[in-house]
Amino acid sequence: MSYQEPPPGGSQPPPQHPSGPPPSYPPSYPPQYPPPYGPPGPPPRRPFDPVPFDGAIVALGFLTLLFSHFAFYRIPEARQVAFNLDAYHGFFGWAGVWLVFLGASAMAVPLLGRRVAGPLRLGALLAAALGLIFLLVTIWVRPDFGFCDGAPVGCVNPVQVGATYWIALVLALGVVGLLAFTVARERQAP
Repeated sequence: MSYQEPPPGGSQPPPQHPSGPPPSYPPSYPPQYPPPYGPPGPPPRRPFDPVPFDGAIVALGFLTLLFSHFAFYRIPEARQVAFNLDAYHGFFGWAGVWLVFLGASAMAVPLLGRRVAGPLRLGALLAAALGLIFLLVTIWVRPDFGFCDGAPVGCVNPVQVGATYWIALVLALGVVGLLAFTVARERQAP
């Protein structure tokens, strides 16, 4: 290309490209590599999605709360009458049921389309586990309703845990087990 005089008016003409298509860059895209040796590897792992378990956790927590309103404690034939009392007549009964319910109801957040951070799921597990411990303590620590007031040493508390206590205990075990499973699987996921 030789130098040309600028046209009258002082502006230079735009530079001209050599004829033909522009060069391709990079010359061999995508790069051609030989196929890998050996059998193909395992398929990529899908990340663990705990949301299907969250619905079961919420349902089990609600059922635990529901069964706490029935014959949680019973007094067999006290004064010729059998009494059935709900969980709200002893501290460990109602506190345990409510902790399990609150831990399980926290898992309704991902069901509403929100992303759950690890601390929320772990906190729900800790609350439900504490509630399960309270429910287990209820086997030995029961309200006495004044039956042993003024009685001689060795008075046996006639209050027993009822049938729905055992149902609530199994449901609480299910809540804690599923929460522990989802927390463990979530920590293993890449």
